[in-house]
Amino acid sequence: MENLQNLELKLISGAYNKKADGVYIGDILSYALAKIKEGNIWVTSQINVNVVAIAFQKKAACVILADGLMLDDEAYKKAKEHNVNVFS
Repeated sequence: MENLQNLELKLISGAYNKKADGVYIGDILSYALAKIKEGNIWVTSQINVNVVAIAFQKKAACVILADGLMLDDEAYKKAKEHNVNVFS
């Protein structure tokens, strides 16, 4: 995740502490659930608690929220609780 430190991303939850291996870009949650592999970076514009649940379940390296979006309050709390790395 050291390359992420070179991008102008805001850390919302977690840390730069997981090895990233691949990227999945998409907003359809059922596709994300089927396609994300462990260690993937997930780029999405979804901001709800389901994003955190999928990232946690699939062991994604992190979630990057597109266009400077922020998680909603419930998703933010769950991301902190489950140590899911989220950037915007």
